[in-house]
Amino acid sequence: MASGMSSLSTSIGGGLACVILGKFSFGIGAGFATHAAPTYMAELAPARLRGYMIAGKEAMMSVGIVLGNGIGFAYRGVDLGWVVIYVIA
Repeated sequence: MASGMSSLSTSIGGGLACVILGKFSFGIGAGFATHAAPTYMAELAPARLRGYMIAGKEAMMSVGIVLGNGIGFAYRGVDLGWVVIYVIA
């Protein structure tokens, strides 16, 4: 939810301050999710599945990063393409 609000404030905000605030709050949310999710999963997962679940989560994070870079590359020549990228995020 917070990352969605950050994306909206960054993409449709009224100036540089909105972009900076949106990027900052998005970074806080992404950092929290990156570090809290493995801990939460490790606490809830059965012992025999912990490694697979954490590795799967990390693999999906890597896939998401690659897809995000691919979308950014696809929109590199589009006028205001950065807005589309932030809305998708």
